[in-house]
Amino acid sequence: MIHAIHRIFQRKVFSRGLQLILSVFHRETYLPVETLWSSAFRIIEFGSDNPIIARFFLDNGFSRYLRISDEDNIYKDCSLNNANEDGHSIRYQYSAQVFRNNANVMIFANRFNKLLRKFWMYRHVDYIVSSLSGDKYCFYGVFASIIEILKGKIQLKRVLSFRCCNGRKHYLLVFKVIHKESRRDARKYLTPLISIEQFYKRLNNANIRYVVLRWFEDLPIIEDGEDMDILCH
Repeated sequence: MIHAIHRIFQRKVFSRGLQLILSVFHRETYLPVETLWSSAFRIIEFGSDNPIIARFFLDNGFSRYLRISDEDNIYKDCSLNNANEDGHSIRYQYSAQVFRNNANVMIFANRFNKLLRKFWMYRHVDYIVSSLSGDKYCFYGVFASIIEILKGKIQLKRVLSFRCCNGRKHYLLVFKVIHKESRRDARKYLTPLISIEQFYKRLNNANIRYVVLRWFEDLPIIEDGEDMDILCH
C-alpha cells in the first residue's frame, strides 16, 4: 500500500515537472498580461524598489494597484517622476498585510520572495507573482516556486519582462493559484489609501443604504486590529 502511494506521488510530481518544462517553451506563456487579467483586478505589490512595475500596471489601466514597500516611497533604481504613481504606495508595517487583503493578484519582490514557501499566506488570491530583480532573493523565489509547482499548489502562467531605468531587464513570473481557498467569513478589508471618513463618504455619495450595527459611538476612531460591523441594503 505504501509502495503504491509512493508511486502515485512520484507520477504526479513527474507530471507537474513535465508541465512546468513545457510551459516555459509554450508561446502563450509570453503573451501580454492584459490577456490574462482584467483591469478591475486588485493588485498588491510587496517590497519592490523598481518603479517600472508600478508604471506598467498604472499606465495599462490597472487603477486598483497598490505598492507596499519597506521604504517611504523611495526607489533605488531611479527617482519617481510619474504623477500616476501618487496615491498608490504605502509603507509596509506588519505581516498581516500580506494575508489580510482582498487582492486578486499579489506580487512578491526582494525579501518577500521568501514568502512563496508559505502557501497559506497567499492561498486566498487568484495569482501570485515573483519579481526577479537579480538579487539573492530571486534565486530563493525560483526555488520556492518550483517546490510549490511540484506540490501542485501553483502553476506557471506567464513570464513578463520589463526594461529598467538602468537598461537591465526585469522579469516577473506569474503563477496561477490552483488550490485557492476562499475566506470563510464575511470580513472585507479597506484599502489603506482611504480613511474611515472617506469610506463613509463614498457610501453616502453612492446612495448606499447602510447601518452600523455596533460601536458606532466611537466612529471614526477605530483601534488597530478592530473592525466595523456594517449591514448594507
